[in-house]
Amino acid sequence: MATSEIRERYSVRRMKKLLNHDNIRLTKFFEMIQYTVLYSVLGFFTALLFELTMPTFSSQKGIFLIVTEIIIQLCLCSIAIFYIKKIVKIIPLLFPYPKKYKAYQTPEYITGGTALVLMFITIQATLFKKIEHLRRWVGKVN
Repeated sequence: MATSEIRERYSVRRMKKLLNHDNIRLTKFFEMIQYTVLYSVLGFFTALLFELTMPTFSSQKGIFLIVTEIIIQLCLCSIAIFYIKKIVKIIPLLFPYPKKYKAYQTPEYITGGTALVLMFITIQATLFKKIEHLRRWVGKVN
């Protein structure tokens, strides 16, 4: 069998899989939606909590203090994300699914994880002001 024929068969198989919309595919979509909603809600409130409770930004603070605040907040974010992922996995699928469907196999880090990261990035404006200040400070030092 020629290499071009193998590639063509592979491409045809991949195209069929791409366009497949059976019960399993629809169930995966519902599972991704559930992950996205849960990560978005938990991420929003956690990031908001951090934004409201962490020290505010002031360019008058020393660079060592700003770096310390950044590191502490990033460590807390890491711990929070760890527990948010654990909480999301505790919640059962909220919809019926086919018997042959393997629940909890959809990579939640791709689907809901993206929403979680977006929530953490957009809501914690103070953290990013501190990081931007640090970036400018490093630029001045060089």
